[in-house]
Amino acid sequence: MINKRVDSFNIINNFQMNTSNEKDIIKTVIEEKYPSKFAIVYSIVSIMIGTCLITLEIISITNNGVFAIGSGIWGGLVCIFLGISALSVVKWKNYCSLMFVFIVHTASISILITGLILVNLMGIGFYYSGTAFTKSNKKMIPINFVLIVLGIISLIFSIIFLSFICKMGIFRRRRRV
Repeated sequence: MINKRVDSFNIINNFQMNTSNEKDIIKTVIEEKYPSKFAIVYSIVSIMIGTCLITLEIISITNNGVFAIGSGIWGGLVCIFLGISALSVVKWKNYCSLMFVFIVHTASISILITGLILVNLMGIGFYYSGTAFTKSNKKMIPINFVLIVLGIISLIFSIIFLSFICKMGIFRRRRRV
């Protein structure tokens, strides 16, 4: 009976030591391999793109743009959020913040593709096909093209940043011995 207690105590103690050791290893890997310089540049570019998207969409909406439904506003907010989240790992280098940034960037790729790029392409298509819902200002079509280009640039930067995170190797399964 006493032997079983000692054995279970040793198992729990070893598990806690392994978990603590693994946390230290993960923190060290994040500190050494996280692309901090790229994250800072990426954050600045992403925040600037987000601000431009919001500004251009407001201009499009106020001037009766082609398909002004606010895709630039919430696409811009997503870009700003991505930039801030990438900076958060520079400040707090831990596994939870890295996992959060990974999940947010993975989800944002689909949001940027469908919500920003495809919606603006549809708006331009509706205008040229003559099926636009309202009479649109033809002078606002270039703004939609700029929104699309900025969305593609943001998408490319987001994919590159996500690939840097994946290259760190933190999310690989470790074998338990």
